[in-house]
Amino acid sequence: MKLIFSAVFTLFVCCLKAQVKGDFQDDSTLSNSFKKGYEKSDPGLKYSYDEIKQIHDYSGNWDLDGDSKPDSVFFIGNGGVHLYYYLRIVLTSDNIVRDYNFMTIDFPKLETLEKLTNRKDKHSTVPQFVVSDFNNDGRSDIYVCVDTKVNAIPGVWKSKGVTSNQLVLSFKGGAIVIDNFSNHRN
Repeated sequence: MKLIFSAVFTLFVCCLKAQVKGDFQDDSTLSNSFKKGYEKSDPGLKYSYDEIKQIHDYSGNWDLDGDSKPDSVFFIGNGGVHLYYYLRIVLTSDNIVRDYNFMTIDFPKLETLEKLTNRKDKHSTVPQFVVSDFNNDGRSDIYVCVDTKVNAIPGVWKSKGVTSNQLVLSFKGGAIVIDNFSNHRN
């Protein structure tokens, strides 16, 4: 009985995943890549997905540190049955790999600021990934709506006032600043 339930559940999850992806699903193969959808919605976006390593690569699109060079932004898969991705950033100014393992999301599809600000429910977990200048300093910042049920916010960030699952990441002087998104709403 458990085997039948498991098989039905797996089929249900696969069908749901395909339905959610919509235009972003490659019809020829079951893939976690958003490439086909971005070719339609945002053809200038630099993006690739490595199926084997489970890495969404958004490198070369945004200058996060203000050195006038686009930085590297990745979402790295955990290899799980329910696949979660954590955020990795590499700034061109220092080439240090910064892994934010607690910043896990399951759908690292880039969405627009308009979609984020026009949500009916401000506590919604969708969208999960948006890039914009949230703190008005002339540089791109990253909004991530993390799954805190999977990974709790580390104590070091809680002690700095981070209490929400909706976060904004920015860089000042090469150092990361993580803040609650609610502090950036107009």
